[in-house]
Amino acid sequence: MNTGAARVSTQAQRAAASRHRYRQHGHEHPCGQRLPTRGFRHRAMVPNERWAANRRPTGVVGHSTRYRAKLAPTPRWRVRPVHNALVAKRFQQTRLRRTGNRAVTWLTRRGWIDRHTYLLTVAGRRTGQPRTTPVTLVENVSGRYVVAPYGPVQWVRNVRAAGQVMLQRGGRVEPVHLRELGPAAAAPVLREYLRTVPIVRPYFDVRPGSALADFEAEADRHPVFEIRDAPGGS
Repeated sequence: MNTGAARVSTQAQRAAASRHRYRQHGHEHPCGQRLPTRGFRHRAMVPNERWAANRRPTGVVGHSTRYRAKLAPTPRWRVRPVHNALVAKRFQQTRLRRTGNRAVTWLTRRGWIDRHTYLLTVAGRRTGQPRTTPVTLVENVSGRYVVAPYGPVQWVRNVRAAGQVMLQRGGRVEPVHLRELGPAAAAPVLREYLRTVPIVRPYFDVRPGSALADFEAEADRHPVFEIRDAPGGS
């Protein structure tokens, strides 16, 4: 009994000290008004106060992390999302991406993937060793095109140096020649590519419904190559 009473007394002393610290900093103690925890939307709170209610007050120590002190309402511009601002994501070759490329390569060599996905093999511009990467083609009535959605990465530089590449899908291998297009010719190809391959949209500064002039500005950052028959090929 004495141990239990001492524990209750200690908890009461801590609660009193916590209330005193809250009053010193001008905040209302959670015991007086139960505030919403992080991730919980209270009915009485207007949208511009939700961000403020989830902030932990600075300079206040000893209170439970289950509560958040209610600060002054924050201006709406702090919480209003900006839907029209586009910032292109920067490409980074990570371990997860390399693993995904190996899986796509394995599936493409067996023909068990989307019919527009091919393996592009080109000689390295320095070593001369063959380098293979999966690509998604744009195929329409105008022709066949290869798009570089992540910018002038290594395979793009190798293609610019070599020009001659090999496209493989399943058991079919075809030697082709790639010719880089100018901004005006690349714009409609980029727009069609962005519509059919949504996974690469974060790496562009435009949307599928943007004007062609906007896609012309993207051509320098995302090269487009036209596929032509290799000299002497069928």
